[in-house]
Amino acid sequence: MCSIYEGCERLNFITAVSTIYVAAFVLIYIVAACKNVRIKATQLYALTFGFILSLSIIAFFTKPYKDDDLTFYYQLLQEMRQNGLRWTLTESIYASDVVVNLYFYLIAWTGVFQLLPALSIAIIYSLLFASLYQIQNRYKTSPYSLLFFLIVHFSFLFFRWTLSGIRNYLAFALFAYAIIREFALKKQGPLNWVLYLTATFTHFSLAFFLLIRVLCSRRLYGYVRRWKYVLVGWGLISGLAARLLTLVPIGIVQKIGAKIQVYFLYMEFDMRKVVLRFLLFALMLFMYGMVHKHNRQAIADKQRYYAFLEISMLLILGSVFIPLLFDRCVSFLLFAGFPLFVDFFACTEKRSRYLFLSLLIPPTAFMAGIQLVDAYNFWAFF
Repeated sequence: MCSIYEGCERLNFITAVSTIYVAAFVLIYIVAACKNVRIKATQLYALTFGFILSLSIIAFFTKPYKDDDLTFYYQLLQEMRQNGLRWTLTESIYASDVVVNLYFYLIAWTGVFQLLPALSIAIIYSLLFASLYQIQNRYKTSPYSLLFFLIVHFSFLFFRWTLSGIRNYLAFALFAYAIIREFALKKQGPLNWVLYLTATFTHFSLAFFLLIRVLCSRRLYGYVRRWKYVLVGWGLISGLAARLLTLVPIGIVQKIGAKIQVYFLYMEFDMRKVVLRFLLFALMLFMYGMVHKHNRQAIADKQRYYAFLEISMLLILGSVFIPLLFDRCVSFLLFAGFPLFVDFFACTEKRSRYLFLSLLIPPTAFMAGIQLVDAYNFWAFF
């Protein structure tokens, strides 16, 4: 096997087979949805397992770009392996993010650093598909809503970005699965809070959604609902609030304030991401409005899920001038938004749905095309 610093760049046999399987899986999904072909549950799960395994194999052999987060993660794993557990727990850059710090150390201990993207991709997409299939089984959803969601997810959330930003997307997948499990599937129990806290200690940005989850509790939501539109203005005072937190003479409070300030100081961003996120957020706002107007039964049935979605959207509107936070929050909706897609397809007329899809298909196809061109020109393997 090539080292992580001196990789070969040719597509080897196993990555070629994996790529072909991914393409075949996409084709099968499209044909099955469009022709209304019923696939047995065991066959569907087997096909999905092969799809996730293929993505993990591609992730394992992918050689990161020089500026990718994944390049930094490989260097960090090298340091963890050289310096040991004590250094990892006290000196590592992620020492305060307990879960991801230990996760990285366990992989560093194996010495096979490419397990990091491979295992992470497996976890992310296993949680994603688990939530999709559980929603589909509970609500007997249209295959079009599932296909549409997956097309939007993979077109607007580039696989390359997921592969590089492992910490973000692991946290998103964990938290979104917990939200769907608790609010849409209505499964209670301590596992939900284990997932919430695990996600938050994987990436601190999920503290934003943890706060929203607390505001959606039965005791608090009645008060929050009265003042919900005030939440749009939170972005105007959050910078000052973060600054004040750094002045509090308590270590943990100062760390929280410093981490919040990062979102205001970081102003380098990919313009493609900005355009994509605005377009996606506008799409989801429109879908939410349609469901709220035409599918009151769905709102009543999944009341707490839509309360969470509503508060999230109001706060995301307030973060529109904080590019890094806006980008991450909208990306999170791509993991937690499937029930919204389901209810949108259930309430819209066929003619309106086709009009909506015809407006969305060109930008979606364009984004998918960008990924294919980038992959053809720049993707390299170990």
